[in-house]
Amino acid sequence: MTTNGDNSIPDVIQAKSFQLVDDGGEVRSRISMIDGEPALFMQDKNRYVRFMVTLTGDGSGEPWLAMTDQNGNIRLRVSVNNNGSPDLSMQDQDGDRRLNVHLDDNDVPYITMTDQNGNIRLWVTLDDDNSGEPWLFMTDQNGNTRLNARLLNDGTSFLAMYDQNESARLVASVDGNGEPGFYTIDRRGRQKKL
Repeated sequence: MTTNGDNSIPDVIQAKSFQLVDDGGEVRSRISMIDGEPALFMQDKNRYVRFMVTLTGDGSGEPWLAMTDQNGNIRLRVSVNNNGSPDLSMQDQDGDRRLNVHLDDNDVPYITMTDQNGNIRLWVTLDDDNSGEPWLFMTDQNGNTRLNARLLNDGTSFLAMYDQNESARLVASVDGNGEPGFYTIDRRGRQKKL
C-alpha cells in the first residue's frame, strides 16, 4: 500500500481478493482472481451469484458479463470475442441459449431464436454483401427453412414458402413500383403465375 503524502488516504491498495460484506457479515460482493483472470461477483441475500464480470480463463482473455436468476442459473450473457465480435444471449433455466444477438467478424448482425431442443427456428440478418438488405428465415423442428422474407434496396419485397425438403413452393413479391407477383412451384419445379 502506498500513500499520497496524507498517510490516512492510500493511493494504491493491492490484494488478491477484496470482499464487501453486509451488516450481518455475509459476503455480498467480491473482486478476485479466477483462473488467472480478474473477476467481480455480486451475491444476493441467499448467497446466489446474481451478477459477474470476468475475462475467460482459457488464455484468450475475452471479456464477458453474466446475470443469473434467483436460483443462480445464468439467464443473460454478454461477451466480446478476440475478433471483436460482440454477442448477447438469453438462456433458459437449463442454460440453453434461446435468444442470441450477434455481430460476426464482418460486423454483420444476426438475431436468432432457438427452441427447447436447440434448433434455430427464427433467424434475422442483413445481407453481408454490403447492401444491408434485411432477411428473415423461419425453420421447422428439423432445421429446414420453411419461410423466408427479404426486402431489397430498390423496394422489392419477397416472401417465399418452402416444403419439408426446402424446395420453394409459393412465392409472393411486390416490386419497387408496387406491382405484385404471385406464383406457385410444383414438385417438378414448374412455376405457375397466378
